[in-house]
Amino acid sequence: MSHPVIISLSITLSIVDNVRAFFSGSKNASEDVKDETAEKTIAVAALLIEAASADGEIDPTERPAMVGALQNQFELSQEDADTVLEAAAERQANANDLHQFTKVAKTMSYEDKIRLIEGLWQVVLADGVKDKYEDALIRRLCGLLYIDDRESGLARQRVQSQN
Repeated sequence: MSHPVIISLSITLSIVDNVRAFFSGSKNASEDVKDETAEKTIAVAALLIEAASADGEIDPTERPAMVGALQNQFELSQEDADTVLEAAAERQANANDLHQFTKVAKTMSYEDKIRLIEGLWQVVLADGVKDKYEDALIRRLCGLLYIDDRESGLARQRVQSQN
């Protein structure tokens, strides 16, 4: 029987390795599952970046919030979360719209979608200001992910109670 910490570490390492492999184009035996995991990680990170920049700038307090949200969603180390954010920033900068990211996020479980919404709220509230553009983005993403306003409001309240 494997120890839970060892399992978690191997999952975390494989996510970051998969993200690197995804962008380098290298493949291995379990490429489909790994590509799916890398895609979800990148999609979540790109949506977090989009939320952070929705008000026109990424506040210095929002970067640590993005890292924290990725760590919570995928059990990544800070270094690995930074690596994923860098890869996602490149992907997000070259994207015409959010469709490619929300398409992937739609395949996530309901609980993972709620964690994503909590992460989005964590990022947009990190600077202490609830901007109308950030709020509009989260409402739009909730609609695309089939998360109702009540659930989004509860997610926001959970984030606010942690701060």
